[in-house]
Amino acid sequence: GDDSTDDDEKRIAQMTVAEFDHFKEVLTMCWNQETSQKPVEDVVMDITGENRMSSESTEKIYIDQDELIENFKVYDTQYKSLLGEYIKPGADLPDLVKKVKNLAKKLQPISCDKMWTDEEKKHIPVLLAGVFSLFTILKSGASYNRIEEAGGSSTFGEQLLMKPHNIQVLTLLYMFGCGKGPQSSLESKLMQIRTGEGKSMILGAAAAMLALLGFRVRTVCYSEYLSSRDFRLFEEVFQKFGVLDLVNYSKITTFAEDSTASKGNIRDLTESLLRGNLSSAEFESPATNSKEDG
Repeated sequence: GDDSTDDDEKRIAQMTVAEFDHFKEVLTMCWNQETSQKPVEDVVMDITGENRMSSESTEKIYIDQDELIENFKVYDTQYKSLLGEYIKPGADLPDLVKKVKNLAKKLQPISCDKMWTDEEKKHIPVLLAGVFSLFTILKSGASYNRIEEAGGSSTFGEQLLMKPHNIQVLTLLYMFGCGKGPQSSLESKLMQIRTGEGKSMILGAAAAMLALLGFRVRTVCYSEYLSSRDFRLFEEVFQKFGVLDLVNYSKITTFAEDSTASKGNIRDLTESLLRGNLSSAEFESPATNSKEDG
Protein backbone atom coordinates (compact mmCIF):
# COMPACT_ATOMS: atom_id res chain seq x y z
CA GLY A 1 0.00 0.00 0.00
CA ASP A 2 0.97 3.68 -0.14
CA ASP A 3 1.86 3.77 3.56
CA SER A 4 4.34 0.92 3.13
CA THR A 5 5.91 2.64 0.11
CA ASP A 6 6.24 5.90 2.02
CA ASP A 7 7.93 4.11 4.93
CA ASP A 8 10.38 2.39 2.58
CA GLU A 9 11.22 5.66 0.84
CA LYS A 10 11.73 7.40 4.18
CA ARG A 11 14.02 4.61 5.37
CA ILE A 12 16.08 4.74 2.16
CA ALA A 13 16.34 8.52 2.43
CA GLN A 14 17.55 8.28 6.03
CA MET A 15 20.18 5.70 5.09
CA THR A 16 21.36 7.82 2.13
CA VAL A 17 21.70 10.92 4.27
CA ALA A 18 23.54 8.96 6.96
CA GLU A 19 26.12 7.53 4.54
CA PHE A 20 27.33 10.69 2.74
CA ASP A 21 29.39 13.35 4.50
CA HIS A 22 27.96 16.34 2.63
CA PHE A 23 24.45 15.38 3.69
CA LYS A 24 25.68 15.03 7.26
CA GLU A 25 27.12 18.54 7.17
CA VAL A 26 23.82 19.99 5.98
CA LEU A 27 21.92 18.06 8.66
CA THR A 28 24.30 19.26 11.36
CA MET A 29 23.96 22.85 10.20
CA CYS A 30 20.16 22.63 10.09
CA TRP A 31 20.02 21.02 13.52
CA ASN A 32 22.25 23.73 15.01
CA GLN A 33 20.10 26.45 13.46
CA GLU A 34 16.71 24.97 14.30
CA THR A 35 17.38 23.68 17.81
CA SER A 36 16.91 26.56 20.20
CA GLN A 37 19.62 27.00 22.83
CA LYS A 38 17.92 28.25 25.96
CA PRO A 39 20.20 29.81 28.58
CA VAL A 40 21.56 27.12 30.86
CA GLU A 41 19.88 28.74 33.87
CA ASP A 42 16.47 28.43 32.19
CA VAL A 43 17.10 24.81 31.23
CA VAL A 44 18.06 23.91 34.80
CA MET A 45 14.88 25.52 36.12
CA ASP A 46 12.84 23.19 33.88
CA ILE A 47 14.47 19.97 35.13
CA THR A 48 12.20 18.07 37.51
CA GLY A 49 12.00 14.55 38.87
CA GLU A 50 10.55 12.31 41.52
CA ASN A 51 11.45 9.23 43.53
CA ARG A 52 8.80 6.52 43.57
CA MET A 53 8.63 5.38 47.18
CA SER A 54 5.86 2.86 46.52
CA SER A 55 3.14 2.16 43.98
CA GLU A 56 1.10 4.95 45.53
CA SER A 57 3.58 7.53 46.79
CA THR A 58 6.38 9.64 45.35
CA GLU A 59 8.68 12.37 46.56
CA LYS A 60 10.30 15.21 44.66
CA ILE A 61 13.93 14.67 43.68
CA TYR A 62 16.33 17.22 45.13
CA ILE A 63 18.25 19.13 42.46
CA ASP A 64 21.00 21.50 43.55
CA GLN A 65 20.55 24.00 40.73
CA ASP A 66 23.53 26.16 41.68
CA GLU A 67 25.83 23.13 41.75
CA LEU A 68 24.52 21.89 38.40
CA ILE A 69 25.03 25.30 36.77
CA GLU A 70 28.51 25.63 38.24
CA ASN A 71 29.49 22.19 36.90
CA PHE A 72 28.11 23.15 33.49
CA LYS A 73 30.32 26.25 33.47
CA VAL A 74 33.36 24.12 34.31
CA TYR A 75 32.43 21.76 31.47
CA ASP A 76 31.84 24.61 29.00
CA THR A 77 35.18 26.29 29.74
CA GLN A 78 37.09 23.02 29.41
CA TYR A 79 35.23 21.93 26.25
CA LYS A 80 35.95 25.21 24.46
CA SER A 81 39.60 25.10 25.54
CA LEU A 82 40.14 21.53 24.33
CA LEU A 83 38.25 22.13 21.10
CA GLY A 84 40.29 25.24 20.32
CA GLU A 85 43.55 23.41 20.98
CA TYR A 86 42.91 20.10 19.24
CA ILE A 87 40.63 20.90 16.29
CA LYS A 88 43.47 22.55 14.41
CA PRO A 89 44.89 20.59 11.44
CA GLY A 90 47.78 18.42 12.57
CA ALA A 91 46.84 18.65 16.26
CA ASP A 92 48.00 15.78 18.47
CA LEU A 93 44.71 13.93 19.03
CA PRO A 94 46.45 11.01 20.77
CA ASP A 95 47.53 13.54 23.40
CA LEU A 96 43.89 14.52 23.98
CA VAL A 97 42.92 10.85 24.27
CA LYS A 98 45.74 10.27 26.75
CA LYS A 99 44.65 13.21 28.92
CA VAL A 100 41.06 11.95 29.09
CA LYS A 101 42.06 8.37 29.85
CA ASN A 102 44.47 9.47 32.58
CA LEU A 103 41.75 11.56 34.19
CA ALA A 104 39.34 8.60 34.13
CA LYS A 105 41.96 6.41 35.81
CA LYS A 106 42.09 8.83 38.73
CA LEU A 107 38.47 7.92 39.51
CA GLN A 108 39.00 4.15 39.38
CA PRO A 109 38.10 1.82 40.95
CA ILE A 110 34.53 2.99 41.22
CA SER A 111 31.29 1.48 42.45
CA CYS A 112 27.70 2.35 41.55
CA ASP A 113 26.84 2.46 45.26
CA LYS A 114 29.81 4.53 46.40
CA MET A 115 29.15 8.22 47.03
CA TRP A 116 31.31 10.71 45.14
CA THR A 117 33.72 12.78 47.17
CA ASP A 118 33.97 16.47 46.30
CA GLU A 119 37.40 15.79 44.83
CA GLU A 120 36.04 13.05 42.57
CA LYS A 121 32.97 14.99 41.53
CA LYS A 122 34.95 17.96 40.28
CA HIS A 123 36.54 15.72 37.61
CA ILE A 124 33.19 14.71 36.05
CA PRO A 125 32.54 17.87 33.97
CA VAL A 126 36.18 17.87 32.85
CA LEU A 127 35.95 14.21 31.79
CA LEU A 128 32.72 14.90 29.90
CA ALA A 129 34.36 17.86 28.14
CA GLY A 130 37.16 15.56 27.00
CA VAL A 131 34.71 13.02 25.59
CA PHE A 132 32.63 15.61 23.74
CA SER A 133 35.62 17.57 22.41
CA LEU A 134 37.00 14.39 20.82
CA PHE A 135 33.54 13.56 19.45
CA THR A 136 33.16 17.02 17.87
CA ILE A 137 36.60 16.91 16.31
CA LEU A 138 36.19 13.40 14.88
CA LYS A 139 32.70 14.02 13.51
CA SER A 140 33.04 17.55 12.13
CA GLY A 141 36.58 18.85 12.58
CA ALA A 142 37.51 18.24 8.94
CA SER A 143 34.46 20.19 7.71
CA TYR A 144 35.25 23.07 10.04
CA ASN A 145 38.88 23.22 8.97
CA ARG A 146 37.95 23.10 5.30
CA ILE A 147 35.84 26.23 5.72
CA GLU A 148 38.58 27.93 7.75
CA GLU A 149 41.27 27.15 5.17
CA ALA A 150 39.02 28.45 2.37
CA GLY A 151 38.70 31.77 4.17
CA GLY A 152 35.01 31.26 4.84
CA SER A 153 32.99 32.82 7.62
CA SER A 154 33.93 31.56 11.08
CA THR A 155 30.22 31.65 11.93
CA PHE A 156 29.50 29.26 9.06
CA GLY A 157 32.28 26.96 10.23
CA GLU A 158 30.80 26.94 13.73
CA GLN A 159 27.45 25.86 12.29
CA LEU A 160 29.09 22.76 10.84
CA LEU A 161 30.41 21.59 14.21
CA MET A 162 28.52 18.70 15.78
CA LYS A 163 28.41 19.99 19.34
CA PRO A 164 26.22 18.93 22.26
CA HIS A 165 23.50 21.30 23.35
CA ASN A 166 22.86 22.51 26.88
CA ILE A 167 20.15 19.97 27.70
CA GLN A 168 22.37 17.07 26.62
CA VAL A 169 25.28 18.23 28.77
CA LEU A 170 23.06 18.93 31.79
CA THR A 171 21.40 15.53 31.46
CA LEU A 172 24.78 13.80 31.55
CA LEU A 173 26.12 15.91 34.40
CA TYR A 174 23.09 15.10 36.54
CA MET A 175 23.22 11.43 35.51
CA PHE A 176 26.79 11.28 36.82
CA GLY A 177 25.97 12.95 40.13
CA CYS A 178 26.51 16.66 39.56
CA GLY A 179 23.67 18.74 41.00
CA LYS A 180 22.67 16.19 43.60
CA GLY A 181 24.45 17.74 46.55
CA PRO A 182 26.25 15.42 49.00
CA GLN A 183 24.19 12.39 47.89
CA SER A 184 25.99 12.02 44.55
CA SER A 185 26.61 8.53 43.18
CA LEU A 186 26.11 6.38 40.09
CA GLU A 187 22.74 5.13 41.25
CA SER A 188 20.08 3.79 38.87
CA LYS A 189 18.05 6.45 37.10
CA LEU A 190 15.15 6.59 34.67
CA MET A 191 15.50 9.75 32.60
CA GLN A 192 13.04 11.12 30.04
CA ILE A 193 14.47 13.09 27.13
CA ARG A 194 11.98 14.81 24.86
CA THR A 195 11.84 14.17 21.11
CA GLY A 196 14.51 16.11 19.23
CA GLU A 197 16.75 16.73 22.24
CA GLY A 198 19.42 14.30 21.08
CA LYS A 199 19.14 10.97 22.87
CA SER A 200 21.70 9.37 20.54
CA MET A 201 24.41 11.81 21.62
CA ILE A 202 23.49 11.48 25.30
CA LEU A 203 23.63 7.68 25.13
CA GLY A 204 26.93 7.66 23.25
CA ALA A 205 28.65 10.04 25.65
CA ALA A 206 27.26 8.17 28.67
CA ALA A 207 28.55 4.89 27.23
CA ALA A 208 31.99 6.40 26.63
CA MET A 209 32.12 7.87 30.16
CA LEU A 210 31.09 4.61 31.83
CA ALA A 211 33.49 2.56 29.73
CA LEU A 212 36.35 4.94 30.56
CA LEU A 213 35.49 4.41 34.23
CA GLY A 214 35.86 0.66 33.74
CA PHE A 215 32.28 -0.54 33.33
CA ARG A 216 30.86 -2.83 30.67
CA VAL A 217 28.08 -0.90 28.96
CA ARG A 218 24.94 -2.21 27.27
CA THR A 219 22.81 0.24 25.27
CA VAL A 220 19.48 -1.15 24.08
CA CYS A 221 16.85 0.03 21.63
CA TYR A 222 13.68 -1.40 20.11
CA SER A 223 15.07 -0.97 16.57
CA GLU A 224 18.07 -2.72 15.03
CA TYR A 225 18.50 0.14 12.54
CA LEU A 226 18.46 2.85 15.23
CA SER A 227 20.78 0.84 17.46
CA SER A 228 23.30 0.40 14.65
CA ARG A 229 23.01 4.06 13.67
CA ASP A 230 23.62 5.25 17.22
CA PHE A 231 26.59 2.92 17.62
CA ARG A 232 28.19 4.19 14.41
CA LEU A 233 27.80 7.76 15.67
CA PHE A 234 30.24 7.09 18.53
CA GLU A 235 32.14 4.07 17.20
CA GLU A 236 35.30 6.05 16.39
CA VAL A 237 35.20 7.67 19.83
CA PHE A 238 35.05 4.22 21.47
CA GLN A 239 37.94 3.08 19.27
CA LYS A 240 40.14 6.07 20.08
CA PHE A 241 39.60 5.59 23.81
CA GLY A 242 40.27 1.85 23.53
CA VAL A 243 36.92 0.86 25.05
CA LEU A 244 35.24 -0.68 22.02
CA ASP A 245 35.19 -4.12 23.65
CA LEU A 246 33.38 -2.70 26.70
CA VAL A 247 30.45 -1.20 24.77
CA ASN A 248 27.62 -3.18 23.22
CA TYR A 249 24.61 -1.72 21.37
CA SER A 250 21.70 -4.04 20.55
CA LYS A 251 17.95 -4.52 20.38
CA ILE A 252 16.14 -5.10 23.65
CA THR A 253 15.28 -8.65 22.58
CA THR A 254 18.95 -9.43 21.93
CA PHE A 255 19.85 -8.11 25.37
CA ALA A 256 17.21 -10.34 26.94
CA GLU A 257 18.51 -13.38 25.05
CA ASP A 258 22.11 -12.63 26.04
CA SER A 259 21.13 -12.14 29.69
CA THR A 260 19.41 -15.50 29.71
CA ALA A 261 22.30 -17.23 27.94
CA SER A 262 24.81 -15.76 30.41
CA LYS A 263 23.31 -17.95 33.14
CA GLY A 264 24.31 -21.09 31.26
CA ASN A 265 22.68 -23.45 28.78
CA ILE A 266 19.01 -22.53 29.14
CA ARG A 267 17.80 -25.99 28.05
CA ASP A 268 19.98 -27.77 30.61
CA LEU A 269 19.06 -25.27 33.33
CA THR A 270 15.35 -25.68 32.62
CA GLU A 271 15.62 -29.46 32.72
CA SER A 272 17.52 -29.32 36.03
CA LEU A 273 14.96 -26.93 37.50
CA LEU A 274 12.05 -29.19 36.48
CA ARG A 275 13.82 -32.21 37.97
CA GLY A 276 14.35 -30.31 41.21
CA ASN A 277 18.12 -30.23 40.89
CA LEU A 278 18.44 -26.44 40.56
CA SER A 279 17.39 -23.79 43.06
CA SER A 280 15.80 -20.57 41.87
CA ALA A 281 18.59 -18.62 43.57
CA GLU A 282 21.19 -20.51 41.56
CA PHE A 283 19.25 -19.91 38.37
CA GLU A 284 19.21 -16.18 39.02
CA SER A 285 22.98 -15.93 39.47
CA PRO A 286 24.62 -15.08 36.12
CA ALA A 287 27.76 -16.94 35.16
CA THR A 288 29.75 -13.79 34.45
CA ASN A 289 32.83 -12.18 35.95
CA SER A 290 32.55 -9.83 38.91
CA LYS A 291 33.19 -6.57 37.12
CA GLU A 292 30.18 -4.27 37.34
CA ASP A 293 28.02 -3.43 34.36
CA GLY A 294 26.89 0.08 33.51
